[in-house]
Amino acid sequence: MVGECVDLALAASADLADHRDVNTVARRTEAKLRAAMAAARPAGAGREDALGSDLETVRDAVDTYRANALARLARTPLADAEAGLAHDTALRAARSRPTAQADADQARATPARYLLLERLESVRALRERASQLRSTATTPARKAVNARCPRPPVPISPAPRRAPGRPHQRQRPHPTHRPR
Repeated sequence: MVGECVDLALAASADLADHRDVNTVARRTEAKLRAAMAAARPAGAGREDALGSDLETVRDAVDTYRANALARLARTPLADAEAGLAHDTALRAARSRPTAQADADQARATPARYLLLERLESVRALRERASQLRSTATTPARKAVNARCPRPPVPISPAPRRAPGRPHQRQRPHPTHRPR
């Protein structure tokens, strides 16, 4: 769940094309969550109580991070454009101004949810790519090269059979075979 909070924070505020910004936001979010979990633990609590407290803290944090991400993404130009169109449409439909504003707010939420899902997919793709790079970096260089361009398997021919108890005799070349 901590990872989900980090993903939501990255989707809301990080420049996903800048790995330094991604790393900074991820570290900062994780540190905030760990501090919140430590602060919420009851004093003198056992392991199970501490784990239950941590779980509750993280669940609350997921909801908070999701709401913050949606609120931030609702202020993007795409969300503003959708809200403007909905507001104008509601006014033209002879609705009252408060109804038009409610329609605009609802219309602003739709692209925010879409943008959040889109950015979460980008964060997941970044995580997968980073995982692949880490696994490649931990293997020896030769294995990494072979993994990128695998060789076809070489067929292994069976060893020549010898009759039991008989020494190996060198085969003579075929009479029509001429050495080069």
